[in-house]
Amino acid sequence: MLGALQAPFLLSIGIALVTSLAALELPYEVLDSIMELSDTDQDFTDLTRVNVSDDLGPTRPIYRLDLEPDFIAYYEIDIGSDYVVLSSGKKTGDYREVESGPDPRPTDVLIQQAQDNGQRCAKFYRLSPVGLTVCKNDNGTVVAANYNWTATTPQIKDWRELDEMVNQSLKDFKQQWRQRSLQRRSRSDWATTDVDPRGGGKKKTGINEEALFPGSVMKLALGERFRSVGVYIRNIGNSRMHHSSRSKWQQRLCKVLVDVCKPEGSTTVNPIAIMETPNHLSYLKLEVRGNRTLVGNILAWREIGFVVEIKGRKNEVIKKHFAINLQSKRSRRSITTGSIPAEYDFPDYDQHDCCGCMSGCGPVAWAQVFGYFDRRARYVSDFFSPTIYGDKYTVAPLYLTYDVKRFVEDIRDEVETFCSDGEGATQLSKMHYIAPWFRARQGSRSRVATYVEKRKKRSTKSSGGSIQRGGSSWIASKAVYYLEYGYPVILSITLEGGGHAVVATKYKQRSRSERQCDTTETGFWWGERTKEHCYWKTVYDNEFFLHYGWGGSNNKWQEVGVTGAYCAYIAQK
Repeated sequence: MLGALQAPFLLSIGIALVTSLAALELPYEVLDSIMELSDTDQDFTDLTRVNVSDDLGPTRPIYRLDLEPDFIAYYEIDIGSDYVVLSSGKKTGDYREVESGPDPRPTDVLIQQAQDNGQRCAKFYRLSPVGLTVCKNDNGTVVAANYNWTATTPQIKDWRELDEMVNQSLKDFKQQWRQRSLQRRSRSDWATTDVDPRGGGKKKTGINEEALFPGSVMKLALGERFRSVGVYIRNIGNSRMHHSSRSKWQQRLCKVLVDVCKPEGSTTVNPIAIMETPNHLSYLKLEVRGNRTLVGNILAWREIGFVVEIKGRKNEVIKKHFAINLQSKRSRRSITTGSIPAEYDFPDYDQHDCCGCMSGCGPVAWAQVFGYFDRRARYVSDFFSPTIYGDKYTVAPLYLTYDVKRFVEDIRDEVETFCSDGEGATQLSKMHYIAPWFRARQGSRSRVATYVEKRKKRSTKSSGGSIQRGGSSWIASKAVYYLEYGYPVILSITLEGGGHAVVATKYKQRSRSERQCDTTETGFWWGERTKEHCYWKTVYDNEFFLHYGWGGSNNKWQEVGVTGAYCAYIAQK
C-alpha cells in the first residue's frame, strides 16, 4: 500500500557553516569511488576538479547513529550545481554511491531549517538507506530533518518533537541498515578491493577480480600520502601461482601492461605511470596493450590474475584485484543511460489536504505523468492528446495549483485512494484502475502496464490494464524498458514510514565483468592441497532519477528496491 509522506518546505539557502574540523583526510575507498565515477560517468567529471578535502567547501562528513560516534560513514560532496553522497567503505554495509542529485544538497536544506528554528547544525546523520538525514546541534539534540518519516504525522509541526521521533524509530532504522547490508550490491561494490588499516590482514578464501581487456585504460586511485605501489602476478587461469614460475609470469604481465613496470618484469611501478588529477589526487594509469592477438600470445592465451598493492598512510595496505579477460564477447565495464525526451517539461506536484486526509502519493504520481503527456501534446499533438488535463487550450502547469489539486482528486477517485491515519493510501493492485480514465482521454491505443512484486510470475488483465508479477530486479528491468522508449515510470518503493510512489524519468544501468576465484582445501594434513576455481560473471546495477512528488524537493538519483512499477503508454498502430 502506498502511504503519503509530506514534502518538506524548501527554503532559500543562506548558509551558516557548521563547526569546522581540520582539512579532511578522505578514506581510500572514497578516493577510489571519486576516481571511478569521474572516469566512467560524465555526470561526475568535476569530481576531480573540486577540492574534495575541504570541509569548509564542497565536502561535509555524515555520521550514522548505529555506528561508532566518531566514525564518518559518508561524505557529501558538492560539485557545482549537483552533489553526490559517497560511502566511506565496506563497514557501512552500503553502496559506494548512495545518492546524487541537483542542488540544494541535503545538508544545505538542514542548515537552513535549523536556522529557521533558531538552531545551528553541528553534526549530520544519515538515519536510513533511502536517505533520511538529520542534523544535531552542539548539545546533541536533533534540530532538523530533510523530510518527515512518520506514518501518522503528515508534517513536522514542531522541531522539538524530532529528538523523540528519532529515538522511537531507532530500532526500525537498525533493521533497515541490516537489510541493506545483505543486498548483493552492498557486497559487490567493494568485492575487488581489500583495505587493511594495519597491514596484516587475514588470508582470504575467495577473491573477486575486476576485468581488464586488451585496450582497457583505467585510473586507479592511490590514496593520500601513499608510500609505495607494486604490481604482482597472482594466478594463471584456474591455477595458483607456483613460486618457481612467478618470475616468468611477472615478466609476461609487465609486457602486456603499458609503461607500468620498471624495470620490465619488476613488481615496482614505473613513476611515469603515476599521475595527478587537476585537484591533486594521485592515480595509477593502468593500461593493457590494445592488440588482442599480441596480448593473447604473450600470455599463452591464459587469463591471468594480478593485484596492485598500495602501501598507504601509517600501516594501511590496499589491494586491488584484476584479471585480464581475453574473450572479446564478454561484457566490458559500461554505463547505459536513458531518459524521457523532455525532463524540463516534467511537472513536480505535491500532496495537499483533501477528502479528510492527504491526497496521496499514488494520485500525485499519476497526475505528474499525465501532466507531462499534456505538456508534450503542444509539440507532438498527433501522438499525445491535448485534452488529458483539460481542454485543448489549457496546458498542465509545472507546479501545484488550485486546478491541479482538482486534477489530482479526480485521479484519486479512479484509483480508489482512501484515508489511513491522516494519509492518502492506494493499494498497489489498484494503481492500474487509472486505465479507463486514460483511455477516455487518450484514445483506444492507450495502455497501462503494471508490474507488482511476487516470487512467481503471472499475468492478468483488468480494467484495460495489464498486470504482471515478479521479483524486484525484474520489475526494475521493466522500468528500464519503458524509459528506453521515453515514458516516465511510477515506482513503488519503501520509505521509513511505509510505501511511497515516485516517478522515474531517467535511468543509468552500469555493468562490469568480474572473475570470482574460490579456494578450497582438499585432503588430510599430510597431503593437503589448495585448489582454486575461477569463473566470470557480469554484474548489473540500475539507478533511477526519481521525482518524489514533494513539489520538486528530494528529487535525486538512487538505486531503490522496487515493489511495483506502473507505466501509461501509447501502443503502436
